[in-house]
Amino acid sequence: MLKIQIDDREFMKALTAFDKVSKKKRADVLRQTAKLVARDCMSFTPPNDKDNFFANKKGKVPWAKQKKIGVGAMLNDTLGKAKHRQNKKGKAFSRGAGDGGVFKVASSKTFKNAEKLNRTMGGDWHGMKHALWATKTGRIFGVEKNLYQPDASVGLMARHHNKYRKANTGRVSKGGSFTKDTGRHVFLDKMIVSIKSWNSYFKHLNKRLGRAKAGWLAAASRFKLGGVPKWVKQHGTSEGSVRDNSHDPVFPFVIMENSVPYIKRHDKDIRIVRKAMESQTHNLKVRTKKALEDAARKARLKG
Repeated sequence: MLKIQIDDREFMKALTAFDKVSKKKRADVLRQTAKLVARDCMSFTPPNDKDNFFANKKGKVPWAKQKKIGVGAMLNDTLGKAKHRQNKKGKAFSRGAGDGGVFKVASSKTFKNAEKLNRTMGGDWHGMKHALWATKTGRIFGVEKNLYQPDASVGLMARHHNKYRKANTGRVSKGGSFTKDTGRHVFLDKMIVSIKSWNSYFKHLNKRLGRAKAGWLAAASRFKLGGVPKWVKQHGTSEGSVRDNSHDPVFPFVIMENSVPYIKRHDKDIRIVRKAMESQTHNLKVRTKKALEDAARKARLKG
């Protein structure tokens, strides 16, 4: 059986029924089904959405679309929601002008002008602020001094980012939503960073993309699941485990576990496995029905 901390009776019933009609070895059926459960667990683990949740009829998971969703979520959380994003050359992207987000990316020219404006205003604007730019109408835009970070390190940006992230989802909830407009002065609720700093942090974020999915990689590798993308495989198999006891003649079973901390939080891993097993229960029933129909057709031909 596939040993999971959920009620798997319907799954086992379907597995046994297919085992009887397929005329395949029990261990082979169990291992093949375990591979598909691992695939579905990986596909059902974020990033994804309802339109690319499942593998297609050929068993292919839309990994590229899921990656695009993940990158989009990272950009929305960090720079805010915007229609236009980074192009292939890394230029002309929305630098925190969107709704929400916790960073605003500024050019070297902007920082140069900001320093000049700040000196003009006394160098210590209201004691706690740093000026950024002035409009033609005289309105001054600025930030808290601790948010003025032209040379921000990846660590500093990560700590700022993490302050706004929800514990249960990792997504940003309130970033960029507390900008204060006093009429003449506008104080932005975002960390102001250079293009160089942002590119370093964006690279750091991309290295984290796919970590949650990689928690199923140990099982996927054990059962030789093909097609797993590099952005998932880059994390290795250290945050997951698998125990394959499918060849035991008395009590065959497979145990797979995703050990990524934020996936295990609130039993997300259990919910993902439950969905994957429901998917494969349906798949086994379809395959059983087809096997019975094929057997009946062959019997009629012989008769």
